[in-house]
Amino acid sequence: MKNRIIAALIAASAIAANSAPIEDQTDQVLIKFGDASPSAKSLKDQELAILKSALGTLGFSARHLRTMDRGIHVLKLDRFTSSRALSASLAVIAKARGDVAFFEPDLIGVPVTSDPKYWEQWSLFDGSAGANVIPAWSTGATGSGVVIAIVDTGLTAHDDLFGQTVSGGYDFVSNASLSRDGDSRDANPTDPGNWRTAGQCTGDLSNAANSSWHGTMVGSIAAAGTENGRGIAGVAQFAKLLSVRVSGACGAYQSDLADGVLWAAGGAVSGVPQNSYPARVVNVSIAGDGACPSVLQYAVSSARAFGATVVAGAGNKGVDVSSAWPANCTGAIAVAAIDMTGQRWVESAQTASNYGSGIALSAPGVSMWVATNDGSTTPTTDTYKMQQGTSLAAPVVSGSAALMLSVNPGLNPDDVSIILKGTAKAFPATCSGCGSGIVNATAAVNAVRSGTPQGAFTQAYITRTGSMSSTLVLTNTGPGWITGIKASCTQSGASITTPPQSALGPNKSTTIISSNSPYSYTCGFRVTGNNVTNSPYQNGAF
Repeated sequence: MKNRIIAALIAASAIAANSAPIEDQTDQVLIKFGDASPSAKSLKDQELAILKSALGTLGFSARHLRTMDRGIHVLKLDRFTSSRALSASLAVIAKARGDVAFFEPDLIGVPVTSDPKYWEQWSLFDGSAGANVIPAWSTGATGSGVVIAIVDTGLTAHDDLFGQTVSGGYDFVSNASLSRDGDSRDANPTDPGNWRTAGQCTGDLSNAANSSWHGTMVGSIAAAGTENGRGIAGVAQFAKLLSVRVSGACGAYQSDLADGVLWAAGGAVSGVPQNSYPARVVNVSIAGDGACPSVLQYAVSSARAFGATVVAGAGNKGVDVSSAWPANCTGAIAVAAIDMTGQRWVESAQTASNYGSGIALSAPGVSMWVATNDGSTTPTTDTYKMQQGTSLAAPVVSGSAALMLSVNPGLNPDDVSIILKGTAKAFPATCSGCGSGIVNATAAVNAVRSGTPQGAFTQAYITRTGSMSSTLVLTNTGPGWITGIKASCTQSGASITTPPQSALGPNKSTTIISSNSPYSYTCGFRVTGNNVTNSPYQNGAF
């Protein structure tokens, strides 16, 4: 029986390989045996072993989750996969068996959204280059309880953002002549417009231009209202937006931007009331030329210390991101933009997504429907437009981070960054300098979800690497992610000089180095982490 199933699976694998990527995915299967089978009501160990082996041939590990009424057995797979390809494989197995009533994917129903442009938002569900958001919603990840700060031009009172914002927010534009609201800093963070006249600004902004409504566009991608019968659906549909206005007619001064980032995360800014709704995610879709300024580096580092994940658009000049701030600031998640083929967005030599080794990952940034306004100077009528650029890729990642935090609020910014990069999808086309892959919202959520398979530390080795140091290499041997990893020394006079990586995926290792004094002692490593199924490593033993 087992050999016959394996042979059938070889044929099934060919079917799966030829299946085009589609929206519907699942990580569970259902099997019902015929009434005469010993497993008709209770799945027998021998039968489960055969099923595990069969699914293993397709590259899945599986476990028995439960048995429903009528003897329908639910098996949990180790990852999400195309339901169409899986269905073809399971049908072949069932036919080879002969005693199976049905063997099929446990499909996931997605709430039928009433947002008119939902089906045109390829970034949410395209199987090749999209962000794989929809299955995350189906498993209950909605962004609920998470605040995303939109550090930008402010938000308009767009109907698709109704109920999506928190009260408060702040206007940090300090130059009254460029603020377009008649004053400098104030407690009104709405966007009055950022239009400019010819010659009013310098450099790239020296030409005349209408108001961009940039903050509203960015915020709508991150968390526009869903199921409201209007326009589009945001990535984190139940997250709340915090409007932090830093950019006026001629852009954003570094000092205003830095204050806005710091305040958004809960930091104190002189002369400004404390933020009542500190953000867990800070989105900055603003870019300037040059190295990361010290004032911005301080703001990004401080925001992260307050527990906020900082996401920044890489910039749209087609240059290495090392010359574009704040994406090049240490700790910021720099996001490049890709098109629907999975390639880096390039419109021309001077208008394209920035790239380079500093890019963390990529996200859809072309043919993106956004909420905006029809006003040429001041706000008039709500509308929707299709736009492109890294400004729109960044909030896809910010929304994905909010989905993660809504199912696991205990994540720190390092956890979020490492897992976003570690679960990213492979590029379907060549994309040089585009980071670790395409953001995969569902995979990232599943990696941090409470109740998923847990990780386990195993000591790989411990050595004295020099006269005054020790090295410990730890490997995660479990099937799930470990987060919040920390190390300390129990030996007095020893300290950690190279800390471990905060998050560790399956079969990944992290190196910890300590400085020891006196020479005869070692650190006495103590390592802790979340989702660890065994005891912490301490003094040479688990």
